[in-house]
Amino acid sequence: MVVYRNEEGMQGMRRGPVGDALSLLLDDYPSRILSIASLARLGLLVLTATGLAYLAVVPRNAPTEQYNYLFKTNLLLVSASLAWPSLLLCLMYNAREINVNYLIRTFFTAATAGYLGSFLTEIVAATGLKLLAFYRLEPHMQAACPEIPSIHLPWVWKTDCVSYRPRLLTLLIADLAINCLASPIIEEAAKLLCYQWGGWVRATTPLQAQEREEQRRQREQDQTQEPAGPSEGANPDSSLSPEAVGAWARQSPPDRPRRRPLRRLLAGILSLLLAPLSAGPGGRRYRRPESVHSTLVYMTAAALGLKAADNARRILVYTRPQDTSKPFFALARGFFPVHELCGAFTALNLVRRDILGERMSWIRLLAPAVILHSMANFRGMKPIFKWASSSPWTEMQLQALSAPDYATALQQIWKAVWGLVWFAVLARVLGYIMFRHYLLSKQVRLRYADYRF
Repeated sequence: MVVYRNEEGMQGMRRGPVGDALSLLLDDYPSRILSIASLARLGLLVLTATGLAYLAVVPRNAPTEQYNYLFKTNLLLVSASLAWPSLLLCLMYNAREINVNYLIRTFFTAATAGYLGSFLTEIVAATGLKLLAFYRLEPHMQAACPEIPSIHLPWVWKTDCVSYRPRLLTLLIADLAINCLASPIIEEAAKLLCYQWGGWVRATTPLQAQEREEQRRQREQDQTQEPAGPSEGANPDSSLSPEAVGAWARQSPPDRPRRRPLRRLLAGILSLLLAPLSAGPGGRRYRRPESVHSTLVYMTAAALGLKAADNARRILVYTRPQDTSKPFFALARGFFPVHELCGAFTALNLVRRDILGERMSWIRLLAPAVILHSMANFRGMKPIFKWASSSPWTEMQLQALSAPDYATALQQIWKAVWGLVWFAVLARVLGYIMFRHYLLSKQVRLRYADYRF
């Protein structure tokens, strides 16, 4: 028996008893078969995590036996952080709607290119926003430290610029702009791009695809037909004859509202940045989003890929001997659900835009996820570009039970109240996502009754 596999799964096999039995089991669900590329992606992720766990051992000069023990401990901590993401994807997987190869490719794209791209983009954005804040609110700061280049000033002013200290208001504005505005936008946009790139998804509803096919056939039919003579009462030499007007009306795009120059410039820049995604990787065309559940699962895979890469990096930084409660915080990072909820928000808006055909701008598409992400960052969650991870309890606002706590009774009550409020917000968001998922699925089934969803 000879089996041929590609990105879509099993395509065909020669006749034989084993081949016939496998075809009966797998013809209805070709998406269950892992391709060679998917296995290679999973293997590359495992090898990368293993190598980073080996390099993250502290101290570096430990004896060989102790070094290997610490290396295995680091590897177990990274694996513990992947327990909840793996379980969540397994619970959401449905062979009728989800292609496992697309799922793995989306996760891999977010964990590699998405994470590195977000990291570098956030560094550039943080540098620019801090320079802008210093230029507008601290005009004498550069003159006080002339030996420091401007591009390095946002990162080294604490240690190298001892003769000048910016005001607290300046630092607060810069941090809010970076942590609560720029970083959430970059990370949510990265999830969306990884979702599109990993699954080669294009925004076309079934009705739009049918209309485009009918328009294409009409154009071909018009080209093959012989030109008809002028109608009665019409001037043949006039360009406003009924035939000319009808042809022009079929070919002309609908009128669009005029845009202001700034909006036109921003739209052009955004189109230029997204141009590589218009034809798909390697010139291959995108596929249409299939259902509400598949959109949600692929978008969740993109969010979990970005989250898994960030968690692995922060866990491997938190490996010093004085660091406490490492297993607890490794598990807690995996269960912290902000990235998944933000990705689900974007997935619901993608369903409304790509399947139901609603007109929706990029700002409106990402706004709910960006707002929730900004709230989490304001509460203590760190953006991707911030390297330090020595205090994970401040990032998740969660303290291990075995850790010493010197807070007074009033401080304990205050922290408990804010923790319950944040938990209520996350629970409310989860309930809203589940309810909207049900309503959108019902709406899609009613609108596209002739299509399978």
